[in-house]
Amino acid sequence: MPHVPSTMLDLGTALPSFLLPDLNGRIVSDGDFKGARGLLVAFICKPCPFVQHIRPEFARFAKESEARG
Repeated sequence: MPHVPSTMLDLGTALPSFLLPDLNGRIVSDGDFKGARGLLVAFICKPCPFVQHIRPEFARFAKESEARG
């Protein structure tokens, strides 16, 4: 796997504006999450064996987190 430098923003940085497709192809924006307690954006590839390995736990985590706002 090639080495790619991280471009992660510092923790506590204000959320930058964005428009991204969700898993169903619907475009979501930062405005859709105003008032949310948190937001996790994951860039994943469904056929990836690593993603397939964590997918059930990731889905469980997402549902649990969504229920908490």
